[in-house]
Amino acid sequence: MHKSETEVICISYPGFLAAYGECATGALGCNSSNCCDVQVGSAIINTIYIYILYIYIHTHSGIGDSTLTWFQSYVSDRSQFVSISDSTSLPLPVTCGVPQGSILGPLLFTIFINDLPNVCKASTVHMYADDTVIYTSKPNLPQLEAVLQEQFTGVEKWIANNKLFLNTDKTVTMLFGTAPKLHKLQTPHLCVGTKSNGTLTTVTSLKYLGMWLDPNLSFGPHIEKLSSKLYPKLGALYRNKSCLSPAVRKQIVQQMLMPAIEYGDVVYAAAPQTHLQKL
Repeated sequence: MHKSETEVICISYPGFLAAYGECATGALGCNSSNCCDVQVGSAIINTIYIYILYIYIHTHSGIGDSTLTWFQSYVSDRSQFVSISDSTSLPLPVTCGVPQGSILGPLLFTIFINDLPNVCKASTVHMYADDTVIYTSKPNLPQLEAVLQEQFTGVEKWIANNKLFLNTDKTVTMLFGTAPKLHKLQTPHLCVGTKSNGTLTTVTSLKYLGMWLDPNLSFGPHIEKLSSKLYPKLGALYRNKSCLSPAVRKQIVQQMLMPAIEYGDVVYAAAPQTHLQKL
């Protein structure tokens, strides 16, 4: 847990490996959005209702009345319109969202969503932008499903109360554990339902913050996809080696290949040698 000196903003970091030795670790990956913004594929930052944002700024950040008035002036009385070729629509008032491309935008969003982890008392929450991961470990699958269901129901309620929308197409579950323990389960998946009586999909691989996770944390899928990405570049470099000096080839490797390999390498460095040999 990382906190500022005033402890106004808290950021939770994941700890999949710390609970890996238990029987079953379950994770829920949630994505929240809304369709209020005119842009296709709008992000959650575009859907924040301004009057709710005022409440959070005033009650969660310790900001005084005069500063709150300044924030109100900053986000109020804004309008938006659509322009296509020579045609422009009439401007409409912006009732939700924060100014795009602004320095204060990420801060306002962080204040808005900062208390979401308080809903999940029986699990750990990791948030990055509009992606949220909820995970916990229990001795057996029924207990794990019960806790995750309770936590997810709380998140759904929080999202609804804050006028947001849960993107169920991007909300999935994943069950972590050692291969022998997962093999013993008759149904190695999590049954977590939504308020619309649907069941979240359980996946066997999930890309999160640039890393592909798998149930055994072998990072085999991550290394496989990383290798597939690097091989064509290495092939092109090999085919053109006669046109490039050793110094240039080294620079290309350092700038185009090594960043991809080094990203998250402290995480997947513990992968089995059979996977690491591909790199």
